[in-house]
Amino acid sequence: MWLRRKPFKQHSLFFILPVCILFSGLISVHEAAAQSRTEEAKDRMDGKSGTVSNTLSLLYHVGVEPLQFFFYFKPAYHNEPRLSYNPYPYQHTQSQGIRNFEEAGRRGVWDAQATFSLPQTSVAMSQLSARIKRNQRYWGFILGYEYMKEEKAPFGIHQGEYLAERKFRFMPNGDGGLQFGMRSIHMDGDAYVGPSLGVQVEVFPFRPFSLGYMGNATHTKHADVINHELHLGIHIHSSRFFFRQRWLNIGGIHFRTLTAGAGLYF
Repeated sequence: MWLRRKPFKQHSLFFILPVCILFSGLISVHEAAAQSRTEEAKDRMDGKSGTVSNTLSLLYHVGVEPLQFFFYFKPAYHNEPRLSYNPYPYQHTQSQGIRNFEEAGRRGVWDAQATFSLPQTSVAMSQLSARIKRNQRYWGFILGYEYMKEEKAPFGIHQGEYLAERKFRFMPNGDGGLQFGMRSIHMDGDAYVGPSLGVQVEVFPFRPFSLGYMGNATHTKHADVINHELHLGIHIHSSRFFFRQRWLNIGGIHFRTLTAGAGLYF
């Protein structure tokens, strides 16, 4: 008797692919160099070496006059319900995510999270971070700090973020927006501060998982700093646990981290 193969569900691929990307950093190989990447990055920030392209200007041109459709600038139709929030992403079977369009929803919700490093590899450096975000109607306000350390570098990389977020309209089963503000990078006692522009999105495809992406660019005097982050979250009531793959580009010098963490909506 032939065994019948079970049909391959589309959401299985949607779940498996990000997991593979998240853990790709564990098997990467990086050649050793006399100078650490952290020291090279600081030289770029000081304008001592390398030619760095200004990628932030392109992002600003793209986002200067966004279409009304993408953001909650005004109601899209008469009696459109106001955006509110739910701290339990999978509390109700008919809704997924923290957004709520019912009168019982909250005007705002806090989102606190912290991360720590998984085992280091030749590419994945150590990282500790903390972040708190206030979602309030059509806005988000973010404060964050992180510390990254390359094993052979004599000093670490500190980053601080001070951002506002304007919410995207088209995410009923998720959350996201355009983020803008200031970001600071500190290395070996020197500070590099500049304007930052980016996007953040998170979707809730099926219980209890979420998938998220964050990307931003910061312009400093001599170099641009580019961040990309992909994460997989597991939600239990208002708490969540997550794994994150992080890519950081400081003036053309590349870094990567692989972290785990926990968060709470309240």
